Amino acid sequence: MMSHDGRHKHLIHIRVSMNVRPIVPASIALAFLLLSPLDPVSAAGELESILGSPSTEWQIGRTRGNINDYTIVNVDHRPVLSAGRNGIVLTSFAKADVDREIVIRFRLSPSEGKPAALIFQGGLKNPPSDPKNLFRLGLNAAAGVDSQSVTCSGIASGAYSIKSLPKNRLTWPESVRQKIEGDYAATASLSKQWLTLRCVIQKSAAQVYLDDRLLQDLRGGDIDPQGGFRLTLSGEAHLASVRVRELPPEDPRYEPIQIGGYLNTSRIKGEPIQRDSLPAPGKSFAMQGVPFIFPSTDDRGNDHIAVSPSWMSFGLLEGGFDGAVRWTGALSRETGRIQLRIPNGPYTRLHLLAASDGEPDTAPIFTAQFYRPRAGFPINFEARAPLLTAQSSGAIPVRLKNGAQGNLHLVTIPLEFESLAALSDLNALELELTKEVRVHRDYPDPIYYSQHGMGLPSGAHVYAITMERPAVEVDFQPDQYAHIWTAPEKPSYTATLKNRMQQKREVQLEWSTVSHDGSDKTSRKQTVVVPAGGQETVKLPMELHKYGYHEVRFQVRDEKGAHTEKRSLAYLHPDTRERGGWEEGRGPLFGFWNWGGAHRTPNGVPKLQVMVEAGAESVNSPLVAPQYSAEELAYAEAHGMVTHFLATQLGLKRFFMVDPSKTTAQTEAALIEKVSKSPTSTVTKLNKPDLAVFWAEPQIGPISYMSLPEYYGEPPYQMIEAEQVRYKKYHDESLVMARAIKKTWPQAKILLPWGLPLFPVAFLRNSPELTALMDGPALDVVLFERLPEMQLHQVTFSSQMWQLKQEWPKAGKPWPNFITIEGPCTSPAAPGALTPDQEADHTMRSFLVLAAYGTTRFLGWPTPFHCASGWGESHYGSGLIDRAPLLTPKVFYSAFATFTRQLNRMNYVKAIDTGSATMFCLQFKHYKTGELLHVFWTLRGSRPLTVAMSHGSRVTRHDTLVNVIVLKVKDGKVTFPINTS
Repeated sequence: MMSHDGRHKHLIHIRVSMNVRPIVPASIALAFLLLSPLDPVSAAGELESILGSPSTEWQIGRTRGNINDYTIVNVDHRPVLSAGRNGIVLTSFAKADVDREIVIRFRLSPSEGKPAALIFQGGLKNPPSDPKNLFRLGLNAAAGVDSQSVTCSGIASGAYSIKSLPKNRLTWPESVRQKIEGDYAATASLSKQWLTLRCVIQKSAAQVYLDDRLLQDLRGGDIDPQGGFRLTLSGEAHLASVRVRELPPEDPRYEPIQIGGYLNTSRIKGEPIQRDSLPAPGKSFAMQGVPFIFPSTDDRGNDHIAVSPSWMSFGLLEGGFDGAVRWTGALSRETGRIQLRIPNGPYTRLHLLAASDGEPDTAPIFTAQFYRPRAGFPINFEARAPLLTAQSSGAIPVRLKNGAQGNLHLVTIPLEFESLAALSDLNALELELTKEVRVHRDYPDPIYYSQHGMGLPSGAHVYAITMERPAVEVDFQPDQYAHIWTAPEKPSYTATLKNRMQQKREVQLEWSTVSHDGSDKTSRKQTVVVPAGGQETVKLPMELHKYGYHEVRFQVRDEKGAHTEKRSLAYLHPDTRERGGWEEGRGPLFGFWNWGGAHRTPNGVPKLQVMVEAGAESVNSPLVAPQYSAEELAYAEAHGMVTHFLATQLGLKRFFMVDPSKTTAQTEAALIEKVSKSPTSTVTKLNKPDLAVFWAEPQIGPISYMSLPEYYGEPPYQMIEAEQVRYKKYHDESLVMARAIKKTWPQAKILLPWGLPLFPVAFLRNSPELTALMDGPALDVVLFERLPEMQLHQVTFSSQMWQLKQEWPKAGKPWPNFITIEGPCTSPAAPGALTPDQEADHTMRSFLVLAAYGTTRFLGWPTPFHCASGWGESHYGSGLIDRAPLLTPKVFYSAFATFTRQLNRMNYVKAIDTGSATMFCLQFKHYKTGELLHVFWTLRGSRPLTVAMSHGSRVTRHDTLVNVIVLKVKDGKVTFPINTS
C-alpha cells in the first residue's frame, strides 16, 4: 500500500463481521452508533499499543455500514489506526476517575472530497445515565489554499488555525512578505502534524486542551466528568495513541503549565541540553517549593521555547489593523508569536525556569504579555533571564551536548493582580512571551493604539512555566453598579475572601481612597480570620468628603505577602438638575451614543442607568420598540428621557428601497408611506419626532471636508466633473425627500447630512430651493488626539463650524440650532493616545466650543462604556466607564456628570474677551431664573484670573458674576471641578 507521502507502509486490515451489540440506548449514544466487541483474531498487539490498554477494556463500532473496515498502518515508524469508510467508534469504560488525564495523539489529513474528523465524548456512565453528564468536542479539519485549520464544536466552538497566509500580503513591503511566507513554508501542513487532545479530569471539573491550548475549562456542581469516554474517527483521521494516566492531586496554590504544544527549538548557545541532565518530562519537579512540569521532546526534537523568534508583523506595516486582527490569540498559530492559552485565575506570580543565551544583538529581557483575545489591551510584565553561564541560588545545573556546563534559573515575576482582574471574565487566560514592549500606533493614521514587542530579539529560553495563586483568593465588588454613588448614598464595597488552604488563615485588610485632586484621603484596616477551606464576607464602608472621582485601593496581607486590588469610583453631587420637559430654549440636552451591547459593552437598563446618573436625558437613537426593550422604555420614561427622531440616515435607494428613477410623485409617496409606518413617526412620551436626518456620512469631494481655499486667500473651490455628478445625485434625491417630509410633517427639521459641517456648503451656494428646506447638518464630528480649539488651517470641527457660519447667512437663513448625531469623538485614555485627564478635558471643551456655535442637543457622544472588543483599541472605542468586567468610572465620567449638572437648563449667551489668545470664557444664562454662569479655561499652563462680584470687572464686562467654573487653571491638569465640596 502507498502512503499519503508516497512511501510504502506496512498495512494490517482488520475486518469484523459479527452480531452488533449496542452498549447504550440510542438516546445516549446517537441512533447511528453501532458497536461490536473487538475481533479476537485481529492484530490485537498493535491495536493495544495504540489504545494503551488491553482490548478487553474497549468496544469498537462504526458510524455506518455493516462491517468495521478500519486499518492499522505504519506511519512515522509506529503503528497508527486509520478510520475506514465506515468510520470507527472506540468506547472505553475503564474508570477515568478524579486526577486523571486522557491524552489522545491523532492526525487529520483532509484531501479532495475526503474530510477528516474526530469526536471526543467524556463522562460516560456504565450503565448509562442522564445524557447531561456527557460533554462532547468535535474536531473537523479544513484545508484551503492559504489556510489550514481545525474547527471545534460542542463544549468549545471556533477554529484552531494551524497555518495561514494573509490575503493582502502582496501589498506589503518585500521584507515583511518574505518573512511571513517563509514562516508559512517552514510550518508543516495539517496533514503532516500530529495533534494532541488532552482532557484533565478533576472533581466537578474538566479541562480540555488541544496542543496544550486550553479550549474549555468546565467547572461547577453540574459537571461530572468521571467515567468512560468515546472517540469517533471518520474520513482521513488517524489515531496514534490513547493514554489515561494519573495526575498528582490538584495544588491549590500552583498551576504548572504544560508547554509541549509551543516548543520551537532544541538548542541554546547552538547546542542541545543533554536530556539526562534535565528533570524527567511529564513529572512534577519542585524548585524552591514551586512545582514545574518539563515537556517531552516533540516530533521535531524540540524541548523548550526560545523567545528570539518573536516578532509582530503589524508593527512593521502601514495602515489600520484593529485588535481583532492583531490579537487573534493562541488558537491562531503564528511562527513569530508565542501565545499560550492557560486556565484563568487570580494569579500573583509567574515562575519560569529559563536562561539567556547571550548571543550577539540580543537582549536578556523578555516580556510576559497578558491580553484579551481578538481585542488586545495588553498587560505587560518585563523580566530578565540570567545567562546560561551565570550562577544563582535557584538554578538547575545542566550539561550541553558538547560537554559545556550551565544553569537554568528560577525567574519569578510578581503579577499585579488588580491588572489581571480586567481579564477575570475570560474562560481562559492568554499569555504571549515576547521581547521588550513598546507603544504602537498605526501609521500614518493613528487610529489604533496598542503595545507590542519591538527592538532587539530576546535571548531568553524557557523550559518550564508555573502560575501561582494567592493562599486567600479575593472577590472585591462595589455595592452599586459600575462603582457609582449619588449623594446622599454612601460608597461601600464587599470583599469575599476564599481560603484555598486546609489551615485557617489570618489576613489583614486595608482599604483606602484618594480624590482626584489628592486632598481627600481615607484609610481603614481590619483583621479577618478565614476558616480552612472556607470563606468570609466583609463589608467595606467608606466616608468621603469630596464629590467626584476617587481612586480605590484594597489590600490583603498575610505572612506570605500582599496582593492589591485597584479600582475607581464616582461619588456624585446630589442631583440638582431639572429633568423632563426639555424643549428648545431650555439649555442643552445631553444624550449619548448607544452601542446597544455591541463591541462587548453592557446593554439594557444598566447603560441607561449610568448615563441618567451622569445627567443624560436623551440618546442618539429613537426611544421606540423594538430598538429598546419594554424594561428600558419604562426606565427612560420614569427618568424624563426624550428623543426627537422622525427618521435617520434617510436615503432613497439604500434605506427605503425606492428606485430614484421613478417619477417624483411615486418616490414621494413611497417615502411618506415608509416613514409613516415606522414607529419613530408616532408621537409618544419618549419620542417627539421633529428631526429628519438625511444620508449617512456622505461626501461630494474636498468641498465637503477641507478648509475652503477662499478662506485663506485662494480662488474659490471648483468641483470637478465627478464631484458634480455626486453633487447632482445628493441634490436631486435630497430635494425629493425634503419636499415630502416638509409636506407631511411641516414641524420637522431637515438635517442634511448625518456628517460633516461643510457638506451643506455646495447646496447653499448652488440651490436656493434646497437651501430653503434645509435646517442645518446633523453633526458627525471627530476630535481624537487634537485640541478642540485648533484653527482654520488644521481642519478640525471648530474650523469647519466657523466656515459654515460664514456661508449660512449668505443664503439669507438665520443661524440654526444644531444637534450632534455622532461625536465629538475623542481618543481613549490609553498608552499612545490621551491621558485620563485629557480624555475628560478635550470632550468638555469640545461641548463648549460647539455650544458657542449654537449646538443645543448633544446626542452623539459620549458612550457609556469603553468597548471591550478590538474596537476599544481604536480612537472610536472610548467611553465614560472602563471596560467590562471591572466597569470602573473614569475621570471622564465625573467630569461629564459635573458638566451636565452645572449647565443644566443654561442657555449659551456669548463669548467674553479675556484679553488672551489662550484663555477662554463663555457665558451661560438659566432659562427660568436668569442666573449667570461663566466658564473659563486655558489651553496650557495657568493664567491669572481676576473675578469681581460687582460691576466693573474686566473679566465679566459689567455682568454680575454668579458662578465661576474654572477649567484647566494649572499645568493643564483639570478642565472642570470634578471634585467639589
